[in-house]
Amino acid sequence: MQKELEELLISTANNLKRKQAAIFCGAGISFHSGLPLANEMINYILKSCDLEENAREKIMSSSLPFEAIIEAISIETGIDEMLDIFGKGEPNVNHKWIALMAKQGFVNNIFTTNFDLHIENELTKHGLVNEVDYQVFSNECDFNKLNWQNEKISLIKIHGCISNKKDLGITMRSVANKTNSLNKRKLISDFFTKSINSKVIITGYSCSDHFDISPEIERLDKEKSEVLFIDHSFGAAFLENIKLKVNNNPFKSFNQSVRLKIDTDIFIKELWNLSSDVPYEFTKHPKTLWHIDIDNWLTRVYNENTTGFKYSITSRLLYAIGEFTLSLIQNEKAINVATSLRNSFALSAEIGNKAMALNQLARHPEAIKCLETSIRMCKEIGNIHGEITQLHVLGNIHKNLYDFEPAILNFQRALFLAEKEQMEVSISSILGDLGAVYYLQKDHHQAISILNKGLSISLKIGNKQFEASQLMHLGLSYIDLGNKSIGVSYLNESYEINKLIGHKSGQSIIKVNLGRMHFYEKNFDHAIQEATVALNLAKECETPHIQALCYCVIGECYLRMRMKTLAIDNLANSYEIYKVNHNPNIVHVLEKIIEAKNL
Repeated sequence: MQKELEELLISTANNLKRKQAAIFCGAGISFHSGLPLANEMINYILKSCDLEENAREKIMSSSLPFEAIIEAISIETGIDEMLDIFGKGEPNVNHKWIALMAKQGFVNNIFTTNFDLHIENELTKHGLVNEVDYQVFSNECDFNKLNWQNEKISLIKIHGCISNKKDLGITMRSVANKTNSLNKRKLISDFFTKSINSKVIITGYSCSDHFDISPEIERLDKEKSEVLFIDHSFGAAFLENIKLKVNNNPFKSFNQSVRLKIDTDIFIKELWNLSSDVPYEFTKHPKTLWHIDIDNWLTRVYNENTTGFKYSITSRLLYAIGEFTLSLIQNEKAINVATSLRNSFALSAEIGNKAMALNQLARHPEAIKCLETSIRMCKEIGNIHGEITQLHVLGNIHKNLYDFEPAILNFQRALFLAEKEQMEVSISSILGDLGAVYYLQKDHHQAISILNKGLSISLKIGNKQFEASQLMHLGLSYIDLGNKSIGVSYLNESYEINKLIGHKSGQSIIKVNLGRMHFYEKNFDHAIQEATVALNLAKECETPHIQALCYCVIGECYLRMRMKTLAIDNLANSYEIYKVNHNPNIVHVLEKIIEAKNL
């Protein structure tokens, strides 16, 4: 192994000297700067919020990224003090090495997930000037301007920068919502393209960005960069093919790429000495007093929002990872605090949150009752925005239960208030859902009229997710009216938008509906093909109701093809999912299972 390691180090140093390598770095490079690691910080916050160990472990072991957790907290309260933690500390040996490689002209492209300013500070110490010698790209507007042919050093801060908290908040929101911008997606894809960066050195990175970076790397269909992945380990150095790791590995399709398990400090020291005449200096700083910053932040939040905040935020996080029963436990605690303090605003919000969890647990009557209570309270205290939100949610519950009259009534009430308040985002979203109800009712002309109104607003405000959904329902409406060519063109346009923004559930809905179209045309092979693609997408994004629909379409195709076993197997899968979620489609599926058994 020693010989292999020496050869790898020499080869990597030579690649740097030939200006053939780019650097990709994660949070691990800032550990020696005294900054907390993401998990360390989140665990401390959860403990400080008195969350029980079992529930805490559920969140810590989930795939929910740091940005999504911070975004969930920011919905409840300001987070400036928490973000300020990342403005502290000092550059360490890792930042110094990266800046040195840039100063020597060896590295032109640096990509980091970190918010801190330590790389910039080290570049400045080397006499490099921002906008003259290097450029920082940290938001959607910046990403669009990046020119890979530019001779300036490009420092890409894909998750934003602490120097611009507004943009940082927008970035966190997009990560939490799993909606990568077009420019961000293209940037990630381009960075790992061989024609742009033939070789990439990755250090301090855990591959835990399941909502944004990892999916784009996995989706890459161009010729890929050769990757050297430094996997920090205190054991003996070990080199392996990068494809071998099973979990948290978006690089399984990368050829000529390796993973080196090694103490990162040793690797950086050896590489530094091989690639520079500047004497190596190990730099490490003591931990900042970030715990005190968190404590002060919580004190301020409790004073402004009451101690019910800690239950609200933990309930929200548990909901986000699908632990709805545990979420309800925290939610009840928040309701009790709001009730004891007679805080109507907080109480109405918590009852609304309770309804969301009850809905996910298929306890629909209880969810509806909670929403009706919350809506009444919002109306009494003049919380129009809260009233709009709860009416919209109530409409969607009725829509999903195929209870169309109350769905339309609640959507119309929400729409009236949203238009009165000139809330364009809410108006567009509500119009999309209202149009979907009319489509389900087979009132296609009314659906098209409403969806076109929503689409015009979506295009104006630039909301691609709303646009894709409205295009899909327009397409389905035109197909039902017999205008297949226009309908399919709308569906294809919607599919491409969903694909661009990484919205897999949207892609799967379109594919399964194309499958249904082929089914009604008795083109069963094509129907199965489309529904199978939809099923795989639905499994990836964990959407059971779409999976159930896919199994149903596939099962009905096999039923018409008189393939009894395959028909029963797929229909049974659909039945089991619908049974758990108390979906009214279960009756139709059960009828088809009986029909299949009688073949």
